[in-house]
Parts: sequence; structure tokens; C-alpha cells
Amino acid sequence: MFGSLGTLIYRMLMDGVNVAGLDATERAAVKTTIGGAVETARALQDSVVPAWLEVARQSFSTGFASCCLIAGVTLLVLAVIARKIYARANVNEQTVTSAH
Repeated sequence: MFGSLGTLIYRMLMDGVNVAGLDATERAAVKTTIGGAVETARALQDSVVPAWLEVARQSFSTGFASCCLIAGVTLLVLAVIARKIYARANVNEQTVTSAH
């Protein structure tokens, strides 16, 4: 799930990037995955790093950070839910123990 979300964010951020000078296959590789962008940049063998490579790195980082944030928030919510369930079970157990 998180991989799909990260990929979606990457592709959305890369959608408007100027990749002029690349053929259709290279454009698709750059705009689809960070791996494709890095490999395409390596294959160009230019001494100058393409501007779109930095955008690709930032897009990947944004997607990754977004997934981490969502995972962290989800974990906190689940921890609160688990604490409430455990507290309720503990109270019920004490009530049963006290009644005997």
C-alpha cells in the first residue's frame, strides 16, 4: 500500500517536469520511477547533471516522507486504540477478581 502511495506521489510531482531532449522511452523511465531517472541520467553520460534528476530526487523524498508520516500517524492511532482496549480489559478483569 505504501509503495503504491509513494509511487503515486512521485508520478504526480514528476508529471509537469521538463524532460526535453529525451526520447519517449527515456521520458517514461524518468517520470515513472526514481530508478528510471537515475539510470537514464547515467546513460546520458553528460558531465552536467540534468535538472530533472534533482526534481526526481525531491519527488521520491516527498513520496517517502509522506508514507512515513502516514505510517507514523497510523501507528499512534493504533497504539491509542490498543491502550483503550487493554485498559477496558484490565478494569473488567479487576472487577471479576474482586467479585470472587
